[in-house]
Amino acid sequence: MRKIKLICIPYAGGGIQAYRSWIGYLNDSIELHPVELAGRGRRFTEPRYENMDEAVNDVYEMVRPWMQDSEYAIFGHSMGSIIAYELVHKLRAEGLHNPEHVFFSGRYPPFEKKNQFNLHDAPLEMFIEELKENGGTPEQLLENDEFIKTFIPIIRDDYKIVETYNCLKNHLKFDFDISVLSGKKDKDMEDKSLELWQTCTTGKCRIYKFEGGHFFINEDVEDVVKVINDVLMPYA
Repeated sequence: MRKIKLICIPYAGGGIQAYRSWIGYLNDSIELHPVELAGRGRRFTEPRYENMDEAVNDVYEMVRPWMQDSEYAIFGHSMGSIIAYELVHKLRAEGLHNPEHVFFSGRYPPFEKKNQFNLHDAPLEMFIEELKENGGTPEQLLENDEFIKTFIPIIRDDYKIVETYNCLKNHLKFDFDISVLSGKKDKDMEDKSLELWQTCTTGKCRIYKFEGGHFFINEDVEDVVKVINDVLMPYA
């Protein structure tokens, strides 16, 4: 049986556990390869990224061995979508072969500018309220002093690399198909923002909407993975 590798890049504050629940639903021909970013999980003691370039370069070095002589696809959620976008451009610049498909999830295109307050240096109470509203972190953890001391700095630094990022490659187009995934209850994901992803590629762009909010990938796991299976099976 031919196999295709699915490289998954997490959201702000997330680690490889963000995708572990997918294992029971993925087709056997799809190999899950979640990326562990610096400063969390088994890489907890490593310095965290100062900017988006550092994140992309680090992810590139991790994933490059996975894709040599192998078909692969990329999935990125929220911050992971931006890393995925920049990663594919870097892969092209370095002469590596294109992914078969890329899934951009929970994020409008990197080149779309929105007037949003920078949260990475916001007061702690305001920052925690934003996390509660997004729904990705259990509220009991956000009320735990040890969690706040240990993990809030990680999430803040991830917000920083997103909020200080400036997309410079919006004139470059991919030449493969992409999928865009969004939660119907995600207040930042307007239809016009999702449709802008089409301008990133000369290939096809299909939009999928799920019932959850910003973290629908945790709320609607089976439905999300079904889409991935359906999209990737022709390549396997």
